[in-house]
Formats: sequence, C-alpha cells, structure tokens
Amino acid sequence: MAKARITKAASKVASKATGPKPKAAGVKKVAKVAKKVAAVKTAGKPAAAKKIATKVARGRKTVQTAAAAPAASASLTGKPGRPPTLPAIPVAKIKLELAASIKAAERSLAKLKKLAGQI
Repeated sequence: MAKARITKAASKVASKATGPKPKAAGVKKVAKVAKKVAAVKTAGKPAAAKKIATKVARGRKTVQTAAAAPAASASLTGKPGRPPTLPAIPVAKIKLELAASIKAAERSLAKLKKLAGQI
C-alpha cells in the first residue's frame, strides 16, 4: 500500500514540476529516490517520502530528514529550547546510491538471464 501511495505522490509532484502528463521515466525516478530515502531515513513513512519526492522533483539540492536528528531534542532532555536541526542529505548522494543499486539489480538480472538460457 505504501509503495502505491509513494508512487502516486511522486507522479503528482512530477506533474506539478513538469506540467501536465509527466514523462513516466521522470515519475519513476522521483518515486525511486523518494522510496530509497524513505526506506533509509524515515523507516518508510509515506508522508515523509512524499515530502522528499516533492523536494527532489522541484530540483532541491539537499533534502532534510528527521532520521539523524541529534538526541538533544527538547522531548528527550526535558528542556524547552530549539528543536533539533535536521541533517541535510544531498540529493546527488541519494541519486548515486540509487544508481549503484540499479546497476546491481541489472547485473543480477543479466546473470539470471544467462542461467535461464542454459536450462
């Protein structure tokens, strides 16, 4: 369910960013980035993924997530004060990670095809 929501959110965002009828590849890319970030940084919360997808689609250079927020938040220390600052994750880094995982998937797919050819 969450997967569908993220993809839907990404397609909406992409359509806003690129005008009507976004290119499918663009939507998928945004969705993939969002999913990757969501999975790694926000334990797969669709809303967070959607926010990230939005930022990525609009060409943001960095994306902030609440995952690595310092433990000095007011709720933990019991002291009022400024909320923890969210770390900025470069979108380029996310895309690099994505590229690596896609390449790995392609490699394993090629191996499977090779095996299938032998049977």
